[in-house]
Amino acid sequence: MSNEKEHQETDSSNCLLLTIKDRFDLYLHFRDKVLFFWNWYTVGMIAVVGWMLTTEKVFSWYLKVIISFVFLTFIGMNISGLIRSYELLSASRKDLLTSIRLTDEHEHELRYHLHKVIKKQCYKYNLLKFVYAIGVLAVLVIIFGKGLIYDAATCN
Repeated sequence: MSNEKEHQETDSSNCLLLTIKDRFDLYLHFRDKVLFFWNWYTVGMIAVVGWMLTTEKVFSWYLKVIISFVFLTFIGMNISGLIRSYELLSASRKDLLTSIRLTDEHEHELRYHLHKVIKKQCYKYNLLKFVYAIGVLAVLVIIFGKGLIYDAATCN
């Protein structure tokens, strides 16, 4: 009876272990989440910029503030999801690479490639912050500058 109980406990603990395939699937899932948030950022930026550039209506200062608040809320939610997805992607990559058992001669090569991947990921993360900042500033300039450009054009 006690052997059966020990066997069941061993089986249930083995069910909780992730295989390499499961870890790779998680890695791909988190990578897809990063791409999802980048796609939403792109669609949102194109929609706001397209709407602001194609409309001929000059918005009041109050409406510009509301549009900017809604846009910045969208950006804030999107970037928080994107940062979290990058963190999960990085953690799953590290988990995947550490779960692979290699010989000593291959470990040095793996560590070298892992260092390159992490350095590249840091570069992408810094690029992310730069692209977001430029995009947000560009949209805010378009939102608040539209009336100024229109007013300057009609004064001449």
